[in-house]
Amino acid sequence: MKKILISVVSVFALVTFAKAQTTGAETVSNFKKSVKVSSDSAKKSASDAKVSAKKASEDQKAAAEAKKAENAKASEEQKAALKAKKDEAKSTVKTAKSEAKTTAKTAKTEAKTTAKDAKAEAKTTAKDAKASLKAEKEAWKNIAK
Repeated sequence: MKKILISVVSVFALVTFAKAQTTGAETVSNFKKSVKVSSDSAKKSASDAKVSAKKASEDQKAAAEAKKAENAKASEEQKAALKAKKDEAKSTVKTAKSEAKTTAKTAKTEAKTTAKDAKAEAKTTAKDAKASLKAEKEAWKNIAK
């Protein structure tokens, strides 16, 4: 009778352990998905930064043309228009740099937070499974007595 009871307890322990492993695998899968989303977000941000940099480059070219025109003693109206383009180019470059920096920081922070959350969830799941297994084992011991 005791041997049958011990066998039944072993089976229940294995089932509980398998459940804990499945939950742990789901946690890891969710973590991988979160990291992928963060990675995709960072890639999109980098792409946006490239577009902004390209626009800034075009504006810098316009500013260079403005400088040439100033040196060629263009009319006052042309000088004013070219100066405005130059100022706009400087502003665009500053904005693009600032946006790229902010986006990179945000992506990095999101990735760190996701990793911490997934790690904590995996730890909690493992502890819960271990506690459940221990409680079940104790219950079977008490039944065996």
